[in-house]
Amino acid sequence: MNYAKTTQEAIEAGMGIIDGGATRTLSSVFALEKLMACNVAKYGRDGVMEIDVNDRPTFGFGNPSKDTCISTAKIENGANDKPGVLKIHALDKGTGPILSCELTL
Repeated sequence: MNYAKTTQEAIEAGMGIIDGGATRTLSSVFALEKLMACNVAKYGRDGVMEIDVNDRPTFGFGNPSKDTCISTAKIENGANDKPGVLKIHALDKGTGPILSCELTL
């Protein structure tokens, strides 16, 4: 059985991608909305703990472009039956996946 998903399938399923080279967790608003919809379907709530519109870091990418986030969200998450929080910086461009560098338990 093949458990691999394409990036688009992972986004649609509300999943993120562990990025070992990332220093912070970053996502498109599109992918965050997919995560929230999956949380509502599974748990009856979107999982949003906080949205900070003042925490708006700028990210540089492999090309000369830089983009500033519109906000930072704290989302309920967990692993191994332990509650946790995932802090995600949100870009309002594109449909990129959640690229995660950490999960705080």
